[in-house]
Amino acid sequence: MRNPLWILICLIPAFVVLGCDSSSDDGGGGDGGGTIEIIGTSGSAVEMDGTWLRAGGCISEEGSDESESNQLEFDGDGFTATFDTYLTVEDCSGTPEFVTGVEGSVTSDQMVTITGWVDGTGDESTAPEGLEDVTDANGVTVTLLSATMTPSTAEIADGLNSEELCGYTDWEAGVGQDVLDCLLEDSDNPAKVTWVVDDSGDTLFLYESPDDSDELDADGYPTVIETNDPLEM
Repeated sequence: MRNPLWILICLIPAFVVLGCDSSSDDGGGGDGGGTIEIIGTSGSAVEMDGTWLRAGGCISEEGSDESESNQLEFDGDGFTATFDTYLTVEDCSGTPEFVTGVEGSVTSDQMVTITGWVDGTGDESTAPEGLEDVTDANGVTVTLLSATMTPSTAEIADGLNSEELCGYTDWEAGVGQDVLDCLLEDSDNPAKVTWVVDDSGDTLFLYESPDDSDELDADGYPTVIETNDPLEM
C-alpha cells in the first residue's frame, strides 16, 4: 500500500516545507487573532481570509487511480488545511481513505525578488500568462502547529497498523492520530516560504515556492516559484 502521507508531501509546498520542531509555545492551531499583509501582483494588499482550493478542488496525475482534494482556510494569521486522500478513484469522488487536518500560522515578513519559475519537477519553466514581468513576491514564515490523520475504514486502519505508520500500531477507523513529527521529520519549523499572489482578475491565485528549493536570497527566502496547481479563491 502506498504511503498515505504522500499527499501531504506532494500537496502543499508552502506548508510541507515547514519544519518538524513541534515545540511551539502556542500549542494549537492559528487562532486568526492577527493579520498578515500580502501584496498582490497589482501592488495592492490582498485580503487572504477565506477558502482557497487547489486545482479546482481535485488533483490527480494522468494515468493514476489516486487523487486528493484539499482546501486551505485563512483566518487572520492562522490557517486550517484539510486534505482528503482517495486511493482508488481519480476524481475525488466517494469517501476518502484518509482525511488529514493541518493547523498553523503565517507571518508576512518582507518582499522578495524572484529570479525564475519552475514546474512541478523542479525544472525551469516559463511564468504563467500575465506574470512574465513579475519580480516582487512575499517572503513569509509558516509555522505548522498540528497535523492529524484519520483513516476512514477498518481495512485502511489495519494496513496502517501493519506498516506501523508514524510508529502507531493502534490505528482505528474514524480515529485521528497526531502525525506532525512523522510528516515533517527533519525539516525546519517555522520555515521561510515565498508567495506570489496574482490579483489581476476576479479569481485570486496563490503561487508558492517549491518545498525543496535551494535557490535562496541572502535572508533565506526561496527566489523561484512553482507554476503548477496554484491555490485559487
